[in-house]
Amino acid sequence: MIHVCYVTNDGYCSHAAVSAVSVFENNRNDDVCVHILAENISEENRRRLEKTAEPYPKGQIDIIDCTGYVERIQKEFAPQGWKGTCNAYLYVFTEEIFPDIERVLWIDCDMVVLSSLRNLWETDLEGKLAGAVLDVPVFLSMAPDDPFWQSRFYFNGGFLLLNLVEYRAGHRHSVLQERLRRDGARFRFPDQTLLNLEFPEEDVVHLDLRYDFPAGISDRAYRWTAGLNRPEKPTFTVEEYEQARKNVVILHYIGGSFPNKPWFTDSKVWGGQYYRYYRSISPYADIPMKRFSESRKDASLVRMYTKPYDTLPLSICSRGYYHLHRLFVRKNKF
Repeated sequence: MIHVCYVTNDGYCSHAAVSAVSVFENNRNDDVCVHILAENISEENRRRLEKTAEPYPKGQIDIIDCTGYVERIQKEFAPQGWKGTCNAYLYVFTEEIFPDIERVLWIDCDMVVLSSLRNLWETDLEGKLAGAVLDVPVFLSMAPDDPFWQSRFYFNGGFLLLNLVEYRAGHRHSVLQERLRRDGARFRFPDQTLLNLEFPEEDVVHLDLRYDFPAGISDRAYRWTAGLNRPEKPTFTVEEYEQARKNVVILHYIGGSFPNKPWFTDSKVWGGQYYRYYRSISPYADIPMKRFSESRKDASLVRMYTKPYDTLPLSICSRGYYHLHRLFVRKNKF
């Protein structure tokens, strides 16, 4: 059986359901269990999530109430939250949440699956902790978090094929909890910072870009980034990028200018039509989507300052900043 996991609260239940539908739709021939790690969700959202698997004879939904775990994280570790919650840190209780299964595909709610997960699921993890994908946006960012400077392979925290056998054997929950207790209040990108600090490159299988393809990054920025492939900081080749774009398995709605999330009616993000299709056949099809301007008061300002994020000039400046930083600054906060 393929096991897929999402973390959500009421704010992201609809997107978790849409992503789950995309999993079921493209894996009809496989037994699939979607685990929802839920924090304080309403009965209405629980009912809709449970209906997600109904059209699929081989699909199951397993809703796990993790509100208590989130409260423990807040009380015991007091880390910096993300979007008003600490549920992104539920990795630190993986051994308790999943005591029996051997592996799980842990992905963000802002992702859709476009084809079968069978080949990914059968990936040989070589006895390592996880399989992960290079985080592309940080190569274009002026402000990555600290592990980026310390690792050749800085991976995206929104996608993880987790080897729970090795995870339990190495008692990784204790290691993650100790790091979270010590440094969590300083983490810039919560779970991604934690995972990159405690999952060193030698413990991670490097997976293809097609398994975590950032939808918001423009074609020209991708190609320019591919040209920066260096031994000390590998990216990917142009050929690898082109093959990934043609054969995307999991699309991740990150990167680029806002609104980069496809659940806004005015979003023009690449691949947004896939989200809209899966939403149309989900239990949330009856709930209208909104414009980005309706989601926040500073929408116009956000549009303005994120617009240059994915432009070629900013990419060049960002990469230059990276090299200058390596020459003159030592970043060893953690």
